[in-house]
Amino acid sequence: MSEPLVSVVIPLYNCEPYLRQCLDSVRAQSYENFRCTVVNNCSTDGSLEICREYERLDSRIVVENNAEFLPQLANMNRAMSFASKDSAYCKMVLADDWLFPSCLREMVAAGERDPRVGIVSAYRLDERSVNCDGLPFQTSAFSGAAICRSTLKGEIFVFGSPHTLLFRSSIVLARQPFFNERALHADGEACYEILKHHDLGFVHQVLTFTRRENESLTKYRWTVDSEHCLDRLTMVTKYGQDFLDEQEYRECLRDAETRYLQFLARAKLERRKQEFWDFHHEWTKALGYEVPRLKLGKQLGIAAVKTALKQLKSRAR
Repeated sequence: MSEPLVSVVIPLYNCEPYLRQCLDSVRAQSYENFRCTVVNNCSTDGSLEICREYERLDSRIVVENNAEFLPQLANMNRAMSFASKDSAYCKMVLADDWLFPSCLREMVAAGERDPRVGIVSAYRLDERSVNCDGLPFQTSAFSGAAICRSTLKGEIFVFGSPHTLLFRSSIVLARQPFFNERALHADGEACYEILKHHDLGFVHQVLTFTRRENESLTKYRWTVDSEHCLDRLTMVTKYGQDFLDEQEYRECLRDAETRYLQFLARAKLERRKQEFWDFHHEWTKALGYEVPRLKLGKQLGIAAVKTALKQLKSRAR
């Protein structure tokens, strides 16, 4: 019986320093039945030339060159649109990251063990530390609803990034565009949406490497939501009632709001630029959330006192 086909898709923009390592890691997979589509987003460095070189070297690799530059999420969506109708699974690989040699084989095996699995995740090497952990080692398939519930409660985080995950192709093909391009964390939203109807497979091995220094989306998010407080408030607001009971939802929403207001209070004291406040105003308005001024004022007072005490301690030294 032949192995299921995997569509590997690589959205790419100016990753020349890391691209060979990424493409070599795909070619080095112990699982050989894949087709890889690299979607070059008008790179201005030598990325396209490297891709063409690998296209000539390996018939499984095909390069698609965008006619015009796309925003990053739009290019990721274009890459996902190249998932083959003949494939069973789709694996996004970010061009500045790489895969361990057994990645595709182990992830496909996890998906094949249970047809209810729509997403497969695994441990990842996040620069120098391993994360996406916390699930019981003896189990390889989990209820999607249970995973989302535990994630919303802050007990686990196994979604990682799009690079961490393997998706069943039938789901990818049915979700076009795959990512919500207006979302703050589109990859997380996609996971919640998919796991409403499917389960999560998990491989208790380190299968992917995530590089932090070249993640433009992550750098942008860091400037506006450095502590992931807005992201948590958004996810609890949008998905809490899907996966939590009434009491859990109220508790999670209260905790998420408190953390968000504490974050905004610290931002006030730090005198963040107007662009920061414009972003948060627009985002909360779209979310249907109005920042409670009295609660924010309370958190601002607490933050001011903490800052003053910290300064006094520093001077006393």
